Amino acid sequence: MTWTSYHRLSDIYGYMNYLAVTYPSLVSLIDIGMSYEKRPLHVLRISNSSSPGTKPAIWIDGGIHAREWIAPAVASYFIQQLVEVPANAKLLTNVDWYIMPVMNPDGYEYSFVTDRLWRKTRSLTSSSNCRGVDPNRNFGYEVSILILNMEILILFNTFGL
Repeated sequence: MTWTSYHRLSDIYGYMNYLAVTYPSLVSLIDIGMSYEKRPLHVLRISNSSSPGTKPAIWIDGGIHAREWIAPAVASYFIQQLVEVPANAKLLTNVDWYIMPVMNPDGYEYSFVTDRLWRKTRSLTSSSNCRGVDPNRNFGYEVSILILNMEILILFNTFGL
């Protein structure tokens, strides 16, 4: 996979499958369910530990808003850096990484084939005039505080900021 253009969902999922097959002692592909339009929801666990849950975890996600194609690109680049660049092996020493490059696969694909500016999911709602929901509006108000604190902690611990 390259990072000179934005990739469709099938490319990203193909890359995730490739890594799980090529680096089975490092990468696990986890299916966490299906989207509204029956697309799989994939997460990669990247760890040099054979026992999940024995180290602290870092969660990275992308693609919650369909039209923001840079987020899945950045998440997949993180994956590539963690798995395929030996110099970054030290980043696996004390933590397990869980990365979900595309949280909104239905909207992401729809933004490629139908409406480039589509932002939401593709689920039906009670209003016939308004399809889909904004996925990040479905978390409790304290989740953003937790995420912000985790991001700051990751920056401090990883990059020594």
